[in-house]
Amino acid sequence: MIIDMTKFSPNEGSFTVYPDGIYKVQVSNVPERCVASTGFPQFKWSTEIVEPQEYAGKKFTFFTGDTDKSIFRTLNAIYGCGVDLPRAKLDTESPLFDRALAACQHKCLGLDVVESEYKGKPKNDINNFLRDPDNQDIVSIGSDDVPAFLREPGEDSEELPPAVKQAEKMFKGKASIIKPSHKR
Repeated sequence: MIIDMTKFSPNEGSFTVYPDGIYKVQVSNVPERCVASTGFPQFKWSTEIVEPQEYAGKKFTFFTGDTDKSIFRTLNAIYGCGVDLPRAKLDTESPLFDRALAACQHKCLGLDVVESEYKGKPKNDINNFLRDPDNQDIVSIGSDDVPAFLREPGEDSEELPPAVKQAEKMFKGKASIIKPSHKR
């Protein structure tokens, strides 16, 4: 095979930048553990757009962090997939957390996507992760593995996870999470 190296730039992949809007995506694989170019641990989420229809079937990959300052994004993505975790101190290297990640595979969630720029090139950022209101099969990853002394007070309360509260607030009165608001 002959390769035309004049059309190749190292470390430049091809990806689609999507317009601002809410996208319903399905998680294709169990989120993978990886390391960012900065050296920080993170999770790679491979998804496929379900709605809006004009982008259905297209890939959308995003990353969430595994550090004290960024783990909230990973937790919001997990909640967005309809997976509830116990209110306890969790180790992201634990079998319990691995089960939560595995439960995200083939689940749908909403992504509030915005266009942005990095080093002069367009890219997408995710403002929010939203629980798909059509997702009726909520998975609760039990706290059986969490000792009682590590559980948070009120763990068994009916309080909704932050991602659910946020989705309810954002979509109150709207039929669905899948109407993108395109920039023109």
